[in-house]
Amino acid sequence: MAVETVKEKVFCSSCGSECNPNGITTGYGQDKDGNKVCFECCGKQDLETMRNKGDIWLYLTFETAKQIVTHIGGKTQPPRVIANSAKLTNWPGSLLIKCNHARRGNHNMAGYRYDVWFDFVDGPIVDGKQTGHVWHGVQYGDNTQLCHCKRTKQIWRQGDAA
Repeated sequence: MAVETVKEKVFCSSCGSECNPNGITTGYGQDKDGNKVCFECCGKQDLETMRNKGDIWLYLTFETAKQIVTHIGGKTQPPRVIANSAKLTNWPGSLLIKCNHARRGNHNMAGYRYDVWFDFVDGPIVDGKQTGHVWHGVQYGDNTQLCHCKRTKQIWRQGDAA
C-alpha cells in the first residue's frame, strides 16, 4: 500500500497567490522575517531593495564560447566569455538585468575579478526621459556566481549614449 503525503498549500504573503512547486524548488522564498513569498514577488522585493538600499547581492552569469579551456604560458585559462553577454539575476530567476559592460581582471587572492556595469531605473522622469543610476557589480574568482552590486553616483538618462 502506497503512502500518500499531503502537502500544505503555501500562499504568498505579499500578493496572496498560491506558491506552486516548480521542478525541485518549493515555488517560494522566505524573507528575513520568515514570510513565504512567491518567486515573482521575490523579484519585486529585490527591485525595491535596489531602489531603497542601493546595494544587493545577485548572481552573475555569462554565455561562454563553445571552446575548450585554453592554456596560455602554462596557465589554464577559463573558456572565453562572449562579449556583452553578462547578466545578473536573483536566486529564483525572477529578476534579470542585462549588463552594459563586463571586464575580467586579475586578483591577488581569487585569481580573477569580474566587474560589471548596468543602468537601473530608480529616478524620476525628466524632460520625458526616465532617469536612474549606473550600478557596478564585483564578483571574485571563478568558483562563485555571487556578485555584490552597488549604486554609483553616476546618473543615467534614457536615450543618452553610454
